[in-house]
Amino acid sequence: MNKSKAAWKLSLVAILLILLSIVFYFNDGQKYKASYTDKDDGLLTLHFQNGSSRTFVDRKGESSSDNISYKLSHYFAEEGFFAIHETYYEGYGGLVVSAKDGTEYETFCGTPVFSKDGQWMVTYCMDIAAGFSKNGLEIWKVKDGILEKSFSVEPDWGPENVKWAEDNIVTFHKMAWKDNEVVNSGLGRLSLVNWKWQLE
Repeated sequence: MNKSKAAWKLSLVAILLILLSIVFYFNDGQKYKASYTDKDDGLLTLHFQNGSSRTFVDRKGESSSDNISYKLSHYFAEEGFFAIHETYYEGYGGLVVSAKDGTEYETFCGTPVFSKDGQWMVTYCMDIAAGFSKNGLEIWKVKDGILEKSFSVEPDWGPENVKWAEDNIVTFHKMAWKDNEVVNSGLGRLSLVNWKWQLE
């Protein structure tokens, strides 16, 4: 009788472990739900799926390098990334953070745009008039919650109205400085050809 009870308990434990494994698998190993707390007191806290968190604290120092504030520009729940807009004393920057484990990627200041198939992300920035921030475009490969930079360019013009025309084509307007004003110098595009991004 005791052996039967012991065997029954072992069977129950085995069943529970199997059920937990199934739940763990379908949640991609994620025990926690990603979230954020964005307050007006200069604190931005991100909570990641692995249970850890990261708090970004605004800094106001005496020099320009010590002045920086953080603002969540967007949480891409489906793609699994937070986009943070950084404001310096002069200029802007960007930071994309993995909702899975908090891995940080420095990017251009513009809010990222993901392709419809979710395999690519484009970041950009335009600061033609003031020139405090870099003008440019970056293409990142998205795979299993990890970003890998595939293309980067910093031209003498700035991109505006950046969007995905197709999953392998990015279009934008080239904004340039001419006669003391910002002008549209034409339509530009990035195309994926033979797995290499080409600027047109």
